[in-house]
Amino acid sequence: SMSCFRSVAPFASRFPPVPCMPPSSPALSPRSSSSLSERGWVGRWGRRQAHRQPLCHHREITGARRRKSAGLMASVEQYSLWIKPSGAAEQALQRQINELAREHGTETFEPHVTLFSLFETADVSIFDKLQALARDAGPFSIPLAKTATAGKSFYQCVYLLCDKVPALLDLHHKVRDLLESSEGVTVKLANPDAYMPHLSLIYGDLTDEGRQEAAAAIQASAETLQVTSFEVYATPMSRPEDWVSVAKCNLS
Repeated sequence: SMSCFRSVAPFASRFPPVPCMPPSSPALSPRSSSSLSERGWVGRWGRRQAHRQPLCHHREITGARRRKSAGLMASVEQYSLWIKPSGAAEQALQRQINELAREHGTETFEPHVTLFSLFETADVSIFDKLQALARDAGPFSIPLAKTATAGKSFYQCVYLLCDKVPALLDLHHKVRDLLESSEGVTVKLANPDAYMPHLSLIYGDLTDEGRQEAAAAIQASAETLQVTSFEVYATPMSRPEDWVSVAKCNLS
């Protein structure tokens, strides 16, 4: 009734709206690019790149499976399959990627060889199929090129080519056959006509001349990668710091 609204109005008037703070206020923008630049390197998207806290991939998978079992629609996510170096090779390559990012003002990221570039799905049961496929494959090694190559795109800016050893090509083709034949999976390949295994060292929008100069100055910090597994990474089209491992597939 109208009497109800009249009785509420005086009460509401005692609590006037809180005035908005300006965007420049430190209370609302503690992670501004200016403050971050004082504490560490700021990447292409204005986000600090050092000391990131890894996300819990178990929660992501478990949550998706719980939604599926409850009859709720899971959202379609984008994934990539990575072969990651380990031990001394990982440390050397990560150090080199970080140094190149500081030198060229570009983004840092985890060293990896892309086994399969992109696929989209809402059904996380595909991870179980990938793990079963991995168990049928044995460990192998990948020799890396000693000098870098200049690419033509942001995510293939400067990289080390990998030898196309038979075990790597066989694993790639088996993964591709599995994903392309699985219902509810959409495959999106960066190089659909030919698999080009490589390990990126720079992500960035460098000029052609800048890419060539950077590649010419780089010597590989690792010679060979020992492959005992590959990982499923959630790779949304955003900044590399948002990419997170959601499943590991061990070769046996």
